[in-house]
Amino acid sequence: MKLPNWIPKFLRQEPAKTNTPPQSVRENFLEYLKGPSPEGFQSLRQQVAASDRYAPYSNELDVLAAALGAGHPQAAIDLFWRSFPNLLLSPLAHLMLSQAYLGLKKENEAEGEKAMGHLILKSILATGKGTKKKPYAVMRVEDERDVLSALKKQAGAQFLIMAGSRMLDLLQCSDGSEVYFDITLMFGRGRKRDSSAVAE
Repeated sequence: MKLPNWIPKFLRQEPAKTNTPPQSVRENFLEYLKGPSPEGFQSLRQQVAASDRYAPYSNELDVLAAALGAGHPQAAIDLFWRSFPNLLLSPLAHLMLSQAYLGLKKENEAEGEKAMGHLILKSILATGKGTKKKPYAVMRVEDERDVLSALKKQAGAQFLIMAGSRMLDLLQCSDGSEVYFDITLMFGRGRKRDSSAVAE
């Protein structure tokens, strides 16, 4: 992926303080953009999950969308950085930031955010095959929706599955297929989940 010259400046913006050194996250994200790899993406996932700002069940994407809908693109951008690195690996967040920058008439930034959103989604799809043995690894519920959208599938029933040391979401789709997601990092936050069923 070719790096537009504005990305280093973009990554130097000051995020909120976290337990995981923010500079390290930003540096690794820049390296990932320069040369995307499964190993680099997995390293980023672990860094984001280790941050005290990681809140997989937060409503920040809803608030970001509301800010855009209300015509406040800068507020949406500010929210992203206040929550850093919580939304860093969310494809949807970057696509919404692209819309925010378009609203500010910053076409280069908008193009870059859109490219990052597509790259992150591609990286999520590369983490598995959507099977129980090789599920897609996600960090937010919204990631599951992004993956299903990319696969052109619609979710039906949802089940929480225990698979050894991993927690999986099983989504039964309207076409009869099943898609598995590894939500171990999400579930590790200890949030009580409403699920259709729990199975072994």
